[in-house]
Amino acid sequence: MNEFPNHTPMSDGGETGNLSGSTPTPGPSTPHDSIRELFNLTCQLDRVDSFSMVAATSRHDHLLGNAFDAGSFHPSPFLSRLLDEVLVSSFLRSNVLEPLLGDGDGIAVLADLIHLSDFPPITEKQLGQSLYTLFVSREENTCLICGKPKASLERALGCVRAHLGQKPFGCVGCGLCTATGE
Repeated sequence: MNEFPNHTPMSDGGETGNLSGSTPTPGPSTPHDSIRELFNLTCQLDRVDSFSMVAATSRHDHLLGNAFDAGSFHPSPFLSRLLDEVLVSSFLRSNVLEPLLGDGDGIAVLADLIHLSDFPPITEKQLGQSLYTLFVSREENTCLICGKPKASLERALGCVRAHLGQKPFGCVGCGLCTATGE
């Protein structure tokens, strides 16, 4: 079965842009365009797979499907790609606390995104903050996934974690709360 349902192989090895195979559709104009199309398709498939995984545990899963795309609360190519990276990350899948911006894992997540035009400037002070602070508008502590302002950065980060389906994490040192929020 063809892995790409919108493209049917032609007898000469090319592809048509429809399922009937009757009228060939011009393909990408350059090899770079072909790579970009394949990359975009891969990112879309990764997001769908990751979204399905998170959807089972997230009470806000309907927002993740189109978060940061055109028409969303906060359209952003950078945040869209960052969300794609987070959704397939080992820290989210293992349900461990997300890395800091300056940690090795945080830097690794951002390394492939630095070329995007809307990559935000990150100050030295921010390096000790959660990777998820990039999903928060700092002026009003607004969650950029749903658009709701929160009373503090910590509350906004909690909102981001809830969208991603992460369980709450206990306080360091208090001994009263647990990782399950009990």
